[in-house]
Amino acid sequence: HAFMDCAKLTSVSMPKVEHIYDWAFMGCTALTTCTWGHNLTQIYGYAFKNSGLTQDIILPYGFTYFLGNEIFAGIKS
Repeated sequence: HAFMDCAKLTSVSMPKVEHIYDWAFMGCTALTTCTWGHNLTQIYGYAFKNSGLTQDIILPYGFTYFLGNEIFAGIKS
Protein backbone atom coordinates (compact mmCIF):
# COMPACT_ATOMS: atom_id res chain seq x y z
CA HIS A 1 0.00 0.00 0.00
CA ALA A 2 3.03 2.22 -0.43
CA PHE A 3 1.35 5.12 -2.27
CA MET A 4 -2.31 4.10 -2.06
CA ASP A 5 -4.68 7.07 -2.39
CA CYS A 6 -1.91 9.68 -2.81
CA ALA A 7 -4.16 12.16 -4.56
CA LYS A 8 -1.36 14.56 -5.58
CA LEU A 9 1.07 11.99 -7.01
CA THR A 10 1.29 12.73 -10.75
CA SER A 11 4.31 10.81 -12.05
CA VAL A 12 6.45 7.87 -10.93
CA SER A 13 9.79 6.62 -12.25
CA MET A 14 11.00 3.25 -10.99
CA PRO A 15 14.08 2.29 -13.03
CA LYS A 16 15.29 -0.49 -10.72
CA VAL A 17 12.09 -1.97 -9.29
CA GLU A 18 11.45 -5.69 -9.87
CA HIS A 19 7.94 -6.07 -8.42
CA ILE A 20 5.00 -3.73 -7.92
CA TYR A 21 2.97 -5.13 -5.06
CA ASP A 22 -0.74 -5.17 -4.18
CA TRP A 23 -2.49 -1.79 -3.95
CA ALA A 24 0.78 0.12 -4.50
CA PHE A 25 -0.77 2.98 -6.51
CA MET A 26 -4.47 2.21 -6.14
CA GLY A 27 -6.57 5.36 -6.02
CA CYS A 28 -3.77 7.70 -7.10
CA THR A 29 -6.18 9.63 -9.30
CA ALA A 30 -3.65 12.25 -10.44
CA LEU A 31 -1.06 9.63 -11.49
CA THR A 32 -0.90 9.90 -15.27
CA THR A 33 2.60 8.61 -16.04
CA CYS A 34 4.48 5.63 -14.65
CA THR A 35 7.80 4.43 -16.04
CA TRP A 36 9.92 1.46 -15.03
CA GLY A 37 13.15 -0.12 -16.14
CA HIS A 38 14.02 -3.48 -17.64
CA ASN A 39 14.09 -5.14 -14.18
CA LEU A 40 10.29 -5.20 -13.73
CA THR A 41 9.07 -8.80 -13.78
CA GLN A 42 5.81 -8.88 -11.80
CA ILE A 43 2.82 -6.68 -10.98
CA TYR A 44 0.39 -7.76 -8.27
CA GLY A 45 -3.34 -7.27 -7.69
CA TYR A 46 -5.01 -3.87 -7.65
CA ALA A 47 -1.62 -2.17 -8.11
CA PHE A 48 -2.98 0.63 -10.34
CA LYS A 49 -6.73 0.26 -9.81
CA ASN A 50 -8.58 3.57 -10.14
CA SER A 51 -5.39 5.49 -10.81
CA GLY A 52 -5.23 8.25 -13.37
CA LEU A 53 -2.95 6.42 -15.83
CA THR A 54 -3.51 7.72 -19.33
CA GLN A 55 -0.33 6.62 -21.11
CA ASP A 56 0.15 3.34 -22.94
CA ILE A 57 1.38 0.61 -20.63
CA ILE A 58 4.56 -0.87 -22.07
CA LEU A 59 6.07 -3.82 -20.25
CA PRO A 60 9.77 -4.64 -20.53
CA TYR A 61 11.13 -7.70 -22.27
CA GLY A 62 11.37 -10.44 -19.67
CA PHE A 63 8.24 -9.40 -17.78
CA THR A 64 7.02 -12.61 -16.15
CA TYR A 65 3.43 -12.20 -15.01
CA PHE A 66 0.52 -10.37 -13.47
CA LEU A 67 -0.56 -11.93 -10.20
CA GLY A 68 -3.96 -10.97 -8.87
CA ASN A 69 -7.11 -9.22 -9.96
CA GLU A 70 -8.05 -5.82 -11.33
CA ILE A 71 -4.49 -4.59 -11.70
CA PHE A 72 -5.43 -1.81 -14.14
CA ALA A 73 -9.20 -1.69 -13.48
CA GLY A 74 -10.73 1.74 -13.66
CA ILE A 75 -7.79 3.54 -15.27
CA LYS A 76 -8.52 6.37 -17.69
CA SER A 77 -6.65 5.10 -20.76
